[in-house]
Amino acid sequence: MRRANAANRTPWTDPGPRKSTRERQPVQRLIYDGYVARHYAYMAKVVQDVETICFEDAVGHALWDKAMDEEMAALDVNRTWKLVPLPEGKKVIGCKWVYKVKHNSNGNISRYKARLVAKGYA
Repeated sequence: MRRANAANRTPWTDPGPRKSTRERQPVQRLIYDGYVARHYAYMAKVVQDVETICFEDAVGHALWDKAMDEEMAALDVNRTWKLVPLPEGKKVIGCKWVYKVKHNSNGNISRYKARLVAKGYA
């Protein structure tokens, strides 16, 4: 019976797939025109500030030296580590400095932050 019904259909009577009649609008969160001028000003200020990548670039600059001194003082106060002799057959874990410029909500620099982190090994 089904085959007979399918055979009797013609292209003019077949409604085809249903489609929405709703008008499609672009997604608003992906349109950057919605940002107000202060967001553009904030981003312009943040992009201007260059963060140091390596220790050689940071050493000798007063702001980065102060940030590194603050980090070392915090590590000392928190007793993060203590110096011990290296056991025989063991390797030293390396460390490196990570530098970040922190900004206020209006885009001005609030502080220079330096972190001493252990290098990760798998």
